[in-house]
Amino acid sequence: MRRRAEVAVVGAGAAGLVATRELLREGHAVSVFEKSGRAGGTWAYDPRADAAADPLGRRDSASPGATVHSSLYELRAEVLRVVPLGQRQGERWAVAWRGEDGEVAEEVFDAVVVCNGHCTVPLVPKIPGIDKWRGKQMHSHNYRVPEPFRDQCVVVVGLGASGIDIAVEISHVAKEVHIAARCSEDRLGKIELYQNVWMHPEIECIHDDGRRVRFAEGSEVAADTILYCTGYRYHFPFLDLDGLTVDDNRVGPLYKHVFPPKYAPNLSFVGLPSKTIMFQTLELESKWVAAALSGRATLPSEEAMTAAVKEDYRRMDEAGRPKRHTHALWPEWVEYMDWLADQVGEPHLEARRREVYERGDQVHLVSG
Repeated sequence: MRRRAEVAVVGAGAAGLVATRELLREGHAVSVFEKSGRAGGTWAYDPRADAAADPLGRRDSASPGATVHSSLYELRAEVLRVVPLGQRQGERWAVAWRGEDGEVAEEVFDAVVVCNGHCTVPLVPKIPGIDKWRGKQMHSHNYRVPEPFRDQCVVVVGLGASGIDIAVEISHVAKEVHIAARCSEDRLGKIELYQNVWMHPEIECIHDDGRRVRFAEGSEVAADTILYCTGYRYHFPFLDLDGLTVDDNRVGPLYKHVFPPKYAPNLSFVGLPSKTIMFQTLELESKWVAAALSGRATLPSEEAMTAAVKEDYRRMDEAGRPKRHTHALWPEWVEYMDWLADQVGEPHLEARRREVYERGDQVHLVSG
C-alpha cells in the first residue's frame, strides 16, 4: 500500500514546480512556499538588480535595499526555518514561514523537499590586488542588458553558460571583451568569429595602478569593468541540521545529490546538480523523491547510503576533482540520469539528447 505524505516544497522555481507536479501525481498532498510574488524562480525576469549581491555594495536607487531573487538577464511566503520533530529525527517536520503581512506561521509536514535553487547567492572569486581596483565590478546575477557596457573594455571572468552568453551579447556594444577562464593554450588569443573578443587564462592579479588586469600568461589590459560569471553558492539559511553542511560548495552528505542519509526519505533536495540536461534531471529527481515517499521506490539503509557518499568523495579525491565540483555531473552526467531512470522505471536517456547536449558543450562561442 502506497503512503500518502503531506509535503512542503520550498521554492516555486523550475525545480519546485516539477517536484510539485510529480508529488501530486504520486498521490501526495503538497504545500508550496515561494518568497517572491510569482512562480518561476530564476526564470521569472526582474529588471531590477540585487543591491545585496553587488560586489561593491552599490544599492538600487529605484528600490533601495531591495533583494532580487531572479538571476535572469530582463504565492509570497518566505521559509524561515525547517526543523525535524519527534523521537525519530526526520519523521515529521515543522516549517515556519513569514507571509506578506509580516506575520510568522508554522505548520507540520511529513516531508520537506528543498527546491530553492542555486542561482541567487553569487560566488565571487578572490583576485589578488582586487582591493586596489578602481573600475566597476558586477556579478552576472545583476546583468540585465548590454547597454551599460557600451564603448567599455570589459573583462568577463568565467566561461560557463552565463559567461558565454554575456560575453557575446556585450561584444556588440563594448569596445573590447576579454574572457578569463581555465582553458587550453590552443584556445587563447583573439576569437575569429568576433572583431573584439579575446580569450585569456585566469586573472593573475590586479596591477598596482588599479586599472590594469594581468592574466596568467603575462598579458595585461586596461579595463573599465570586471564582470564575474563565476556561478553561485548553495545557500539554505532556513536549515540548521545536525550533520548536514555546505563546505566549499559541497552540500553533504547527500546520497546521489538528493537524500541526506540521516533524514531520508523525508528530507530531500531537488535541483543541486549542474553540467547536465537540467530539466530532465529535475524531472527524474522529482519522480524518485515522490516514489521514495510513497514507498514505491526503496532507499538503501542509512549506513549504506553514507558509505556510498563516502565512496563518491574518495573517487573524487583520487581523480583530483576539487570539493566545489561535487555537484557538477560532467562527464558522468549520463550515468547519473540513467541511474535515476532505473529507480523510477523510466527509459534511459535517448542517444539524440546526449549528442545534442555534448555537441552544444563543445561549440561554446560558435553561435551568437
